[in-house]
Amino acid sequence: MEHVIDRLRGHVAALASDECEGRAAGTPGGRKARGLVTGWLEETGLEPAGENGFLQPIPSIGGANVLGRVPGPGEGRHILIGAHYDHLGLLGGEMYPGANDNASGVAVLLEVARGLAERRSELGRDVLVASFDAEEPPYFLAPEMGSIHFVSNPTVPLDSIELMVCLDLVGSPSGGPDIAEELRDLVVVSGAERAGLGALVDDTPTEGVTLRRIGADIVPPLSDHFAFHSAGIPTMFLTSGRNRYYHTPEDTPEKLDYPMMADLADALTDIVVRTSRREDPIVYRPDVVDRESSIATILDRSRGRPRPGRRQDARHHGSLRRRARVGVLRRPRIRSPRPRAEDRRV
Repeated sequence: MEHVIDRLRGHVAALASDECEGRAAGTPGGRKARGLVTGWLEETGLEPAGENGFLQPIPSIGGANVLGRVPGPGEGRHILIGAHYDHLGLLGGEMYPGANDNASGVAVLLEVARGLAERRSELGRDVLVASFDAEEPPYFLAPEMGSIHFVSNPTVPLDSIELMVCLDLVGSPSGGPDIAEELRDLVVVSGAERAGLGALVDDTPTEGVTLRRIGADIVPPLSDHFAFHSAGIPTMFLTSGRNRYYHTPEDTPEKLDYPMMADLADALTDIVVRTSRREDPIVYRPDVVDRESSIATILDRSRGRPRPGRRQDARHHGSLRRRARVGVLRRPRIRSPRPRAEDRRV
């Protein structure tokens, strides 16, 4: 586990570094980040899946998506896992490092890619690994947004993508350092019910992360899954939500919960492998509503209640000990608040 945490920490630190200058799309810092992600995917052993090696250029803004593939049985069916690597860049002379938004998602994406490459023989579908550019303003929901560009210019037949899994803001609890201990490791999964995967998510064994489902009718598609949702492709969105550092210069690497991220990568790898082995196609069911799971998640979160049946054995306590050892359970120093970058997205 420690080597996984070290990799996660290293990937976040590199993406949130001064050299990447906040990773704004079309900037030198954005190109630096793109080079890092491309190199990491190549080191993991993925096949290139872009238009030019691992890259799918977005010519109008000088950006590019980074696309890799973990080949399964080669039957022309795909699951796509995505996380945007861009952030806000430099605003008013200050750098916005974007550690949680969304270096955390990219780091978990890379660990899932590594896990899938190691379990390639178990896959029943090919898996595309996509790190999208230009998710942040001013490109959010515009044609230049990396995920919208991909759906408009897919590198595989769009109807071969049976599921899109989106990671955004997965490194830190939404309530900040004062959140109840029972909620520190909460990751919300939205949309599983419309892909027919609710039971599979609920049955996924977890240790240092709590996966709780909420309906797609409750959480609007305000990240890279928007384009896939709009195209009628089933989506699952995983997030811990916003916290007080969202879109501020204080979104820095030391505030993230790396053991939780490691456990999330393990759980998501398992979800993708088991989903890929389903014999029947994954069908989008837009009219399905799961009020029971949504209400339970909202109520439990408001009360600080852990998931029913949550493991409290030695492995779970071991995960808590790991967090204490790496300093996650200590309250971080809160610096003076700065003006937030304004937008309306996740």
